[in-house]
Amino acid sequence: MLAVDRITGRTRMVVDGKDIRGAQISGDGSAVVACTELGASSSDGVTVWRQPVTEGPTKSRPPGYTEKDLGCDAMQSVDTTGRHVALKENGWTNLIDLDRRTIAASTGQTREGAALSAYPLLGTVGGRPALIAVGKNRVVYSRLASPNRIVPARTMELTGDGSKVIAVLSDGSRIGIVPVGASEPTVRVYRPKPYWPPKDGDRIMFDRTEKNLAERVGSNRVMIRTVATLRSVHEITTAPLPAGFSGDITYFFDWSGNLVTVSGTVIQRWETASGRQLARYDAKILHPSGRQSSTGLMVANHPEPGRVAVTVWGEPNVRVINLAEGRTESTLATGTDTNTVAFGRDGRYFGLLRRGGAVELWRRDPLRKVMGPVGLGDDSAQYAIAFPSETSFLLASHGLVHLYRLGEPAREKDVYNLGSPSSGSSPYRFQAVSRDGRTVLYTDGGGSSAPLRLDPGVWRHALCSAIGYRELTAEEREGLPVEVPVGALCPEPGSRTGEPDPGRPELIG
Repeated sequence: MLAVDRITGRTRMVVDGKDIRGAQISGDGSAVVACTELGASSSDGVTVWRQPVTEGPTKSRPPGYTEKDLGCDAMQSVDTTGRHVALKENGWTNLIDLDRRTIAASTGQTREGAALSAYPLLGTVGGRPALIAVGKNRVVYSRLASPNRIVPARTMELTGDGSKVIAVLSDGSRIGIVPVGASEPTVRVYRPKPYWPPKDGDRIMFDRTEKNLAERVGSNRVMIRTVATLRSVHEITTAPLPAGFSGDITYFFDWSGNLVTVSGTVIQRWETASGRQLARYDAKILHPSGRQSSTGLMVANHPEPGRVAVTVWGEPNVRVINLAEGRTESTLATGTDTNTVAFGRDGRYFGLLRRGGAVELWRRDPLRKVMGPVGLGDDSAQYAIAFPSETSFLLASHGLVHLYRLGEPAREKDVYNLGSPSSGSSPYRFQAVSRDGRTVLYTDGGGSSAPLRLDPGVWRHALCSAIGYRELTAEEREGLPVEVPVGALCPEPGSRTGEPDPGRPELIG
């Protein structure tokens, strides 16, 4: 690329190289942002750097910013000085700080993105960086938020207040703590070797106080860690999975804070403080076949310490088992198609999942169904069920998050609709709900996972950001699924920095 002096007509080389596949000039003309591709394919990756016009090419190029799986056609626009460049990646536009060689901010595509000429300008709105686009009859902008950092995680769980995600890398090498909205983990710890790559059924489970967590680190090994630092407390070795068993081990903390593990039909209870076994119960006596390799045995937490709720598929009753005494204390007649149950905090209510995919809400005493079935659909979808308080029940399934008020009868209080996944994509999956019920962890049809706050203010902010903070037309207001308050829906954001940040993909399962 040459710089031309328009008065004298003289030219001077600014950047040179046969490998350069793209270049753009900064807004003030003081620098050029150049792009080279890393491999033979246009999607192998790119390196982008800034070259001041006054200096010309040097023997060695600046280190620049490198990103894999992109081509130079991902470079969209450059700001006034050439310090920032916008790169498009997986539907997101990332603002790259070339001085620090890092992602500074991110935004998703606006609702009108398909009709826009692209994002030709980088600027500021209310003192914050924004991408400005030109359409047929309007100019819209999207303010850039915190970085869209993709972490190759497989197993994830939300903390109770919804402020952090605990995640295990896909290769099983490390576990870390990622604050919601942060660009990288604040705590990272290596897991024991040989690394156990997480399987679909592996979970990170917290105790009630969120002092400790449990994660699977081997075929029949479970690690107890502190939540604050991920320091190892104990490693538990459960009963081995029986040969030919088609299921997997499961585990959870009971309401007293001790760990319960289930391997095949063997249920064990472990003291968290010492790691010693407190009780062992073989539930194969409850199964009609009496064989350990049989599937269809589900074990759930129970509000009373030392008890579990056991469901055997095809049997009409859920059994409450006292593990220390090895006996059935009570039964709940819920029907032969019961899959499993989940109890509320005080034990008065429990959620029930049918084998066909329907969810019901039941009262324990007197035993009766108070709501449902809801969430009808195939039973392959991943649900999240929670009792945020003693008077509320939350169900997240099939792209919908329902919040119900407990009572006689139970009533729907709020519903959040994530919309339908794009054609050919997998259905939404929900992995977790925060203890207060205000944040869910979900995976979209493309495999990207993110925490999502259930806050009307957050959703309004996300909508306004998507449409460039313009006002809705009368027709658009009528088309919304909820009543819109009278007055301005999307006021000028100004320079406020305390606005809530809508959830966005930060992890990939």
